[in-house]
Amino acid sequence: MNLQGQTALVTGASSGIGAAIAEQLVTAGVKVILLARRIGRLEEWAKQMQVKTKTPIFIAEGDVRHPEAITQILHSLPKAFRDIDILVNSAGLAAGLEWVHEAHLEDWEAMIDTNFKGLVYVTRAVLPLMRERERGHIINGHL
Repeated sequence: MNLQGQTALVTGASSGIGAAIAEQLVTAGVKVILLARRIGRLEEWAKQMQVKTKTPIFIAEGDVRHPEAITQILHSLPKAFRDIDILVNSAGLAAGLEWVHEAHLEDWEAMIDTNFKGLVYVTRAVLPLMRERERGHIINGHL
């Protein structure tokens, strides 16, 4: 499948699975929107990749746990990045190393808010745009 020229939104793009998927997409010629809470990592990575590949990259700082922030990011995208063809939900969080019965509920709530609700919030914001254009793919890469 030729992905060149398509646009992808990758959440959790500052590390792990998200960063690895973003690198593969950029290398394949996909315009990528990198979304993460840690924008410093994204800026450095994007500079390196743009020199290497010349593929357009847009950086967005945001937290998938906040649906209003996701909506704001989507509305602020430059025209060249608005038609999202691929959504990669890879934002994830692992908190606490305790046994389940000793775990802090705040850690569980943070993980649920990021790993599950965040996935739903981003998908809910992007899916109508894909349906309107009658095309798109969604990949959930952290569960």
